[in-house]
Amino acid sequence: MTKFNKTETNAINNFVQNFVDSTLKTISHNLDKEVYKKIEFFINSSTEISNLNEFKGTNMLYKLDYSEGVYASKLGVVLPEELISNVSDVLMGGTGEKDYDGVLSELELNATGELAKKVFGDIENMFKRFYTKDFGFSTSPLILTKEMPQYEDEFETPDFDFLIDQTFRVNDEKEYTIALLFKTDDLKRMLTSLNLLQSDTHEINNSQTNINIKQIANVEIDITAELGSAKIPVKSALELVRGSLVKLDTVSNSDIKVFANNVEVARAQVVAVGDNFGLRITKIISPEERIKLV
Repeated sequence: MTKFNKTETNAINNFVQNFVDSTLKTISHNLDKEVYKKIEFFINSSTEISNLNEFKGTNMLYKLDYSEGVYASKLGVVLPEELISNVSDVLMGGTGEKDYDGVLSELELNATGELAKKVFGDIENMFKRFYTKDFGFSTSPLILTKEMPQYEDEFETPDFDFLIDQTFRVNDEKEYTIALLFKTDDLKRMLTSLNLLQSDTHEINNSQTNINIKQIANVEIDITAELGSAKIPVKSALELVRGSLVKLDTVSNSDIKVFANNVEVARAQVVAVGDNFGLRITKIISPEERIKLV
């Protein structure tokens, strides 16, 4: 019996896709755009696993710890050594056409290791911004290549039992398969705590939610509403006086943006409440939608 049903698997893939998109942005920013003119990175499928034998021999394993609240677990990434060799060549000023000779040098591992730190640093920041600030990756990942003694054991009996298969495509020519690895129970627990998956029983889910709400119920946050924006020349700004009119980009009767601590969380309409103005919320923006607005 599988541990994830179809709905849960789709929710997991949508969740992970946010960080795939973040990874793509980071990689694109750090690699020579004249060499990597077009980079695509997307999810193919998800499956439960018992070993990584199909990846053994031509791939390296990048493994690191992460924590979310009181919980801690591990994340793994299986990367083709040929991809590491090509990316490191570009990072060091090459064309990415260097022939992979079957062994990764320490220089190549160090070059791509620095890029990996940036990738996971950006993923961590995104996670904290859109889901929970109580999240972090370890600063000392384990990197294993086939020449290392621990390699065989890690691939035969991995710490992971759930795999998300991804494709990394460069310039519409080269494709590489990358595997993202999780512990199923820990992944399910984390997504349930973030209310992205339903817990096993409604009662348990309500209990967890009530505890979280009680912990933060008295925390104050700043709510601001953006009526609209406009760009004007400095000259015009200097000429502003009392009674001047500035045309905004907001269309009449359209919803305005609502921010909580500078993060857009909703759309609303302005209403009169006695002698004051108020907001009538028309839409709540989900964490996934917030990420796409970045």
